[in-house]
Amino acid sequence: MPKKKVEEPTNKAEAPVVADDVEEDSAVIKALKGVDDKYCAIEVEFEREAQKLRKKFKDDNAHLLEERSKVLSDASSCPAEDKVFATPACRGFWIKAFQNCADFAEHLEEHDEEVLEYLEDITTRDIDDVFEKKGTVLNFTFKENPFFTNKVLTVEVHYDYDPEAFKPWQQLLCREIKGCAIDWKAGKNVTVEMVQKKAKGGGAKKAKQKAKAKEEPRPSIFRKLFSSMKLGDPLPESIAFMVQGDGEDEGEDAEDKVKYLLVMVSEMCEVIDEGISKYAVRYYTGEAGDDDDDFSEDGEEESLDDSFYHDSEDESEDEPPARAKGKGKAKAKAPKSGGAEGKEGQKAEECKQQ
Repeated sequence: MPKKKVEEPTNKAEAPVVADDVEEDSAVIKALKGVDDKYCAIEVEFEREAQKLRKKFKDDNAHLLEERSKVLSDASSCPAEDKVFATPACRGFWIKAFQNCADFAEHLEEHDEEVLEYLEDITTRDIDDVFEKKGTVLNFTFKENPFFTNKVLTVEVHYDYDPEAFKPWQQLLCREIKGCAIDWKAGKNVTVEMVQKKAKGGGAKKAKQKAKAKEEPRPSIFRKLFSSMKLGDPLPESIAFMVQGDGEDEGEDAEDKVKYLLVMVSEMCEVIDEGISKYAVRYYTGEAGDDDDDFSEDGEEESLDDSFYHDSEDESEDEPPARAKGKGKAKAKAPKSGGAEGKEGQKAEECKQQ
């Protein structure tokens, strides 16, 4: 069968030029695609109507989430030492909700938890009032705290959604994360740590020299969620250390690393948007949060971090990416080259992050 390729015409009124590159669909496939196009058109229309209903539901019931926040902030019956925290009625409420969510807990570091004691509430909204698939805005509201001056920390998740061209069978790709900057107070930035550097050289004089401390970045949800990055841009320095490789072919896999980070952060935000922010008390109690997808057929636990930190040589490069839960977004797939340090290793208020 002859192979043909349809090239984009310079003038839209012109007929497309056919090149001998791509195999032309058979009559049966053309007929099947015609049927599929009709099905997709109906599904798109259904989704638009469903979105209107979801938006109305969210607007009509926003007061219930506000009521939740008021209950958590009630300090009338709590111990005196708990009154300084954001949820004195149930101290550590959001921390425990995060810990009980399997998809989020893997990103939570111990040094993040003391900051989250001051998290009052999480609210989300669609970036576009008409097309929810364009992205989401998450607002994290904090009580005055010892760590930073911001009242609200905001992150925007933007997807490559074109309402005119999108098909229901396509996966959405996160194209940009816009994280706000965090105005950390002196010595309170939990996304860095002071590492002692030994003095170089030998001799008694050198041995007596004090080791110098150097500030080094470390994993933190505050670094992951609020580091801005965009598809096609260079790997952000603020988060690059988490996906640095062995120094070989860095230019070739930089784009893959940016894609991986974009999907990783967008998945974190999706978990918060579609789960934790809505059903926080169920995550707190442990009733929600179990994820059967984290386990393979033989019962061994699988995770995003494990697949990235310990890349499997026998993984097929032709294997299609897994479907994401929720709105048909692509799942994070770690780049083939590169390692990581592992788990050890926007219209809200303006803010700054180091």
